Amino acid sequence: MTYLDLDVTNDESVAAVVKQVIDRFGHIDVLVNNAGVGATGAAEEFSIAQTQHIFDINVYGVMRMTKAVLQF
Repeated sequence: MTYLDLDVTNDESVAAVVKQVIDRFGHIDVLVNNAGVGATGAAEEFSIAQTQHIFDINVYGVMRMTKAVLQF
């Protein structure tokens, strides 16, 4: 098993890890988007910055990973 550091909120990190995997294995058969965060409490109590952080990981992180992998 191989572990690679990846920040799904960072385009460069996503691209670098996908490239490492392609360089090492030649292809990606399956992408499991399982990075995510949650929050507790009432949504109206969250700041915009907190909500943006959640979306950046849970929504845009999935999109970043999917787009990066589909290029290959």
